[in-house]
Amino acid sequence: MRVIVVRHYKTLINASGRIMGWGDAPWVSGWEADPAYVHEVLNDRGFQYSAVYTSYLERARQTGMFFAKNEVSSSYRIPPC
Repeated sequence: MRVIVVRHYKTLINASGRIMGWGDAPWVSGWEADPAYVHEVLNDRGFQYSAVYTSYLERARQTGMFFAKNEVSSSYRIPPC
C-alpha cells in the first residue's frame, strides 16, 4: 500500500505569503491548476488510487473532491463536521 499526501489548494491567505493555520480561507482564482498538475504527474507515473480521504476543512474537502472526480475508481470519504 502507498499513501500519497497532497496539500490543499492555494487560498487567498497563502497567496499573500501567510500561513492560515487550522481555519478555512477563500481560494484564489485558478486554484484548480495546482491539483491538476499533481494529478497529471501521478498519472504520468502510472499511479492509481482507490480512495481519497480529507480533513473536515472546506479547502481540503474541495481538493479531495477534485481528485475523486478525476479518478473513476476512487471513493471519496467526507469526514463528519
